[in-house]
Amino acid sequence: MKGFRTALTVLLFALGVAGCNDYNNSVQYNTGATLTNLSPSGLPVGTPKSGTLVNCPNTPSGQVNPCFTLFVIASASNPFTAPGVNPVVQWNGKKLTTTYIDTTNLSAQVPYSLIQTAGTVAVNVYQPTGQGTGYNGLSNALTFTVYGLANPYPTLSSVSPTSAAYCDSTSANCAGVPITVTGTGFIPMSQNGGSSVTFTGASSYNQEMAVTVNSISSTQMKATIPGKLLCASGTAEINVLNPPSAICLLNCPNLGGGDTNSPPSGMPVTTQTFTVTNGTAVNTCPANVPPGTTTPADKPAISQDGRYVASVSAESGTSQILLHDTCLGVANDCVAMTRTVSTALDGTPGNGDSHGVTMTPDGRYVAFSSRASNLVENAPAGQQVYLHDTCNGVAGACKPSTQVISINQTETLSGKTPELPAISASGRFVVFLAANASVSSTASNATRQVFVRDTCLGAANCTPTTTRVSGASAPVPVAEDQPAISRDGRYVAYTSSQSGSWQILLSDTCWGESGCTRSTRVVSVAADGSAGDGASHNPVMTVDGRYIAFSSAATNLVANAPLGRQVYLRDTCAGATESCKASTLLVSTDERGALSGTEGILPSLSASARYVAFLAVSPGASGAPTTPNSGLRQVFVRDMCLGATACAPKATRISLQPGYVPAESAKPAGPAIAGLAKQIALADGKSATMFTPTVAVDDRVLLAIPNGNN
Repeated sequence: MKGFRTALTVLLFALGVAGCNDYNNSVQYNTGATLTNLSPSGLPVGTPKSGTLVNCPNTPSGQVNPCFTLFVIASASNPFTAPGVNPVVQWNGKKLTTTYIDTTNLSAQVPYSLIQTAGTVAVNVYQPTGQGTGYNGLSNALTFTVYGLANPYPTLSSVSPTSAAYCDSTSANCAGVPITVTGTGFIPMSQNGGSSVTFTGASSYNQEMAVTVNSISSTQMKATIPGKLLCASGTAEINVLNPPSAICLLNCPNLGGGDTNSPPSGMPVTTQTFTVTNGTAVNTCPANVPPGTTTPADKPAISQDGRYVASVSAESGTSQILLHDTCLGVANDCVAMTRTVSTALDGTPGNGDSHGVTMTPDGRYVAFSSRASNLVENAPAGQQVYLHDTCNGVAGACKPSTQVISINQTETLSGKTPELPAISASGRFVVFLAANASVSSTASNATRQVFVRDTCLGAANCTPTTTRVSGASAPVPVAEDQPAISRDGRYVAYTSSQSGSWQILLSDTCWGESGCTRSTRVVSVAADGSAGDGASHNPVMTVDGRYIAFSSAATNLVANAPLGRQVYLRDTCAGATESCKASTLLVSTDERGALSGTEGILPSLSASARYVAFLAVSPGASGAPTTPNSGLRQVFVRDMCLGATACAPKATRISLQPGYVPAESAKPAGPAIAGLAKQIALADGKSATMFTPTVAVDDRVLLAIPNGNN
């Protein structure tokens, strides 16, 4: 996917991303309008050979220089200014003849001579602001695609060798097996990447898994089956996947591509068989769920209005917590900047890795875990959870400060590896995971539990306390998923083992409620109240504690549930009237069921629960589901229509570029949707990182602004 990396680099350059290692320094971003759409967003390569073509403006008499009209649309919240100096559309920096229509619409004449080569083009708008130094008048850039010829459909004729010996997964000596696949239509590279070789068998949880490709010609590919996939004896399938020639969402030309296990109409299936040999049927593969589907990489945190984004970034070999002020939605006197918050009092960056960032909706408080020993004076040894007051939004005197969260009244929780915090809306309550201090003095042999710290921020006559929420009677294992907490700290959602299966639990701590009895209930349940029959993970919750979204492999949570991991939304009725009846909705689907079977994971909720962002494998060109875990995860937003009238639920894919790293080779980073559902942050350079429209926060964090989310 070298072409994708190049395109992304060009896009980020056009967006004014500055390369800077000192994140405490201000970074100047583009100060013009915010572009949201292009129409058309792409055209086939070359000049049409039929139809009426209109010459470009100022074409000399007797000459032919045909143009097409490109419409450029800007956000109503950051539009073009009324023309004193007219805005000009730029095509890879070349100025086009532009017509001002109104504050959100321009048209430009593009010569067909500029689309004679397949590829991508950065389109932006320049309009001088007249506000002096620091205001460059440049908009963000959107990508226009010049579609090339359709990629061929691949076929397979053989694989060699056709078998390999079984290898116990507990062994460290399972070597990869080189294979050669022969056929037709293989492509080393296109606008959208080259051919992939996939393995499907018991060791891949019967899901199509991309393997490493070492070389490609049009008729032969050399690849390596990882030794870890030899842990289950029996037959497996080898297939080849060609991507479509480019990315397209609407009014697409024929882009070709396809998978040898699902050919176009009239063509045969050419899947080849590979056997893992053993005298008896043996499976020592890791059990439960596919790799990489429940434990996420560091995802960003985003404020309710989308202005502030917190993320994890490696600085000089150490992971730090960065806070980005994007200035979205604020006046022109705001300068977009990035600063490090995992710092000592003197501003020195943390001397150990920091992870697991979370933030209050107003962007003021940021919580995270860190192994740094210099963030506070006399810091406890080992990894701890910290809370940083950024002072964002404070009108009066305020000095940024950091405090340790993972402590209790009698001792620190050092040695218990506290991590994965979540923060209440006010910043007062922080929930996190740690080894149970009452069970063991070390995390390696202790049962992980959920703790809540009442910091007493904003409260009078209050003593900070730390309370264990999970395992009230007998501690049970808690999964390494980030828990969730309501705005007032009363409700806590987390993943826990119940009768040998991972379930989503909701604890009512009764904080602030007199006459209330503490209780815990399972929310990953069927309509009859029975627990889910598959593992559930990744709970996220609305600030009032009523709605919880999660991923689950259970098949009994809704009627006619699709196979594979799905994203669900549970109305717990917490805080609702007595007439409310708890219920569960399937999120990872659309009105045609086109997303079913897509390994939906890592949801994120808007404040009202109307919108749910999540990762899933994109449906194929025909609308049929793509085989799960194929390495082509995309970002979707589902409008659940909760609280809306005359609304039809709809799932919209907002990422335009599929991942170019196989799903099993790296932990996925889930999206983070702003409370008002107008922006979605994603910090993942490996999958689904090119959006329309997009604002670059830094060199790896992108902020998508989906169309139609009002």
